Amino acid sequence: YALVTERTLLHMESMKNRALLQDEVISFKRLSHRILSRLGGLVKTHLDDSGKMMLLTQIAYTHRDSLHYYRDLHTQSWQINRILSLFAEFEKYAVGTVTLQELAEREDLQGTLGDKLQDLQLLYRTYRDSFKQIGLTESELFHLALQKAKEHGYFKNSSVWIDSFTGFTKLEREFILLLMKQCKDVTVTLTLDDEPIFESIQSTYKILVRMALEQNIAYETISFNENIVPYYHSPELQFLEHSYTKFHTDSYPDIPENVHIMEHGNVFEEITWIAQSILQRRCDGVPFGKIAVSTRHPEEYGALIEAVFSYYQIPYFIDTRR
Repeated sequence: YALVTERTLLHMESMKNRALLQDEVISFKRLSHRILSRLGGLVKTHLDDSGKMMLLTQIAYTHRDSLHYYRDLHTQSWQINRILSLFAEFEKYAVGTVTLQELAEREDLQGTLGDKLQDLQLLYRTYRDSFKQIGLTESELFHLALQKAKEHGYFKNSSVWIDSFTGFTKLEREFILLLMKQCKDVTVTLTLDDEPIFESIQSTYKILVRMALEQNIAYETISFNENIVPYYHSPELQFLEHSYTKFHTDSYPDIPENVHIMEHGNVFEEITWIAQSILQRRCDGVPFGKIAVSTRHPEEYGALIEAVFSYYQIPYFIDTRR
C-alpha cells in the first residue's frame, strides 16, 4: 500500500500509471472504507454532505431560542457548511463537547467568543447524539476500521509507504501505530529542513519516532539532504524562504529579477494575465506540473480560474475543500 493525501490520490488516479498496477495507492479515508467493505461494518447508514446539512439545519432551528451567537444559523446555509467543516476537524483531532464546555467557562474567553463556544458545544453535542441514531460519523468509521483490522491482522506482512503528508491527526496516528505493529515495513517520507518554516514537520517526525520507541519498534532515519540542489535557482525565493517566518529581517540586497508585483483592473484581467504567463513558461520548457498559483481567496478566484484555464487548455487542480 501507498498511503497519500486525497489530493495526491486524485493526481495519481488521473495519471493512470501502469507501474503501480501491483501496488495500491489509497488515502486513509478510502482505506478505512475498504477495510469495512471487506471485513464487515458498513451496515449502518452513512450520511452524505446534503444529509448532514439538513440534520444540522434542523438542530439549529429546534434550539434557536437557546443559541446566542448562532441564533439565525438555520437561515444561513453558508454558515452551516462552515460549521460542518469545523465539526469534521473536531472529530479528526478528538475534540469533545467537554473540551468546548471547559473553554466556554474560562473567564478570559467571555463575551462574543464565549457565546460562540457555548453555541458550538450545544450544536456539536446535539449533532453527535442525533448522528448516533442515524449512522456512523467519519471518526466512528475510522475507529471501527481500526478495530476490524486489529482483529483480522489485515496488514500482516504488508509493506506500506506514507507520502505527501506534513502532519497527522490523532486518528491517523492511531492507524500508523497499527501499521507499525502489523506490517513487514512502514516507510514515511517527510520534507525536512533547518528553516523555521519546517518546524511543524520536525514535530511530526519526533512524534513518529516517539511512537516507535514506546512500542519497542526498530526504526531507521534516512536523510537525502546532502548535496541536494534546491528545486529553484532563484536567490529571491531562497531569501523569501529564509525570511518567511521572521518578524524582523533585512531587505533584499539587490534588485529582484524573479519576483514581480503586478496590478490589474479586476480579477478577470489578473487571471487572464496569469494564464498567458503560464503558457509562456510552458513554451520556455517548464512543465505544467512545476507551476503553482496560490491565492488567499479561492472562493473568489476558483470559478474564474476554471473558466479561463479551460479556455487556454491549461490543466489544473484546485486544492480546496468541497
